[in-house]
Amino acid sequence: MKFLPISLLAISLCTASATYAASGAWTGDTDGNWNVDGNWTGGSFAGSTAAEAATFNTVAPHATISLNGAEISVNAINFLTGAGPYIFNAGGGNLYAQSLTIDANVTEKVTQVFNVPINSAGNTAYTNNSSTAVLDLAGGVLNPSEVTDLRLSVNGTGLVKMNGARGSKTKGVSINK
Repeated sequence: MKFLPISLLAISLCTASATYAASGAWTGDTDGNWNVDGNWTGGSFAGSTAAEAATFNTVAPHATISLNGAEISVNAINFLTGAGPYIFNAGGGNLYAQSLTIDANVTEKVTQVFNVPINSAGNTAYTNNSSTAVLDLAGGVLNPSEVTDLRLSVNGTGLVKMNGARGSKTKGVSINK
């Protein structure tokens, strides 16, 4: 029986770590700035802690989004059914994302435009599974890493437009379709 409290402690620690990084869905209720908590469900903006996902699944009152000087780092940016068109601008900030995805169930003719360069390193996937939506990486893709090459996979049946991909001083970019 002495092992029971330790087991319960281990379970509660695992549960606590699993809920550490809450992901957020954009509401755009306050303004167009990414780093304003009131624009996100869950009480804090996506990218305010590590290992988060930012979800876009509505037509928001503020659909032009500025990084507003912030360093935003998320594991994934996902556009789901109901997402309106969004435009992402740097506003003096930087965006780090390991994956961008437009869900296959998105039937709206919308274009998701990233005027901000997307910083990625390692294995990265950009996926458009929608036959009607467009993923437009107008700001291009950057590999800021001096350690790891960027291996970018462009997946799905939908259109992904990219305005260039640049490596760092010592590491490159490879793109697979």
